[in-house]
Amino acid sequence: MYQLTCSDCPKTYIGQSGRSYSKRVKEHQASFVNGKTDSHYANHIRESGHNFNNNYKILHSENKSNKLNLLESLEVNKLKNTDHLLNGQVDLNKSPLLNLIL
Repeated sequence: MYQLTCSDCPKTYIGQSGRSYSKRVKEHQASFVNGKTDSHYANHIRESGHNFNNNYKILHSENKSNKLNLLESLEVNKLKNTDHLLNGQVDLNKSPLLNLIL
């Protein structure tokens, strides 16, 4: 799981991928360069006129699993009540365990 943060403001995207982190970040960059709308991070950069920052932070390194989904929900939850989260549709109620923790 990785985090991309805008270099010009605190907007942040939390994601997970089965591909390498660097490859996934390059996909966000390609979406930005090619004007695609399939990346919330690229959309923010393009719409705000901010600079693309291809530096990422690794938050967790796990195989694709329910554990990784739970960790992603926890990371997203940290930002859900701020104006910093770029993730699109965020369903934090899909995990009964997460609901117990929070």
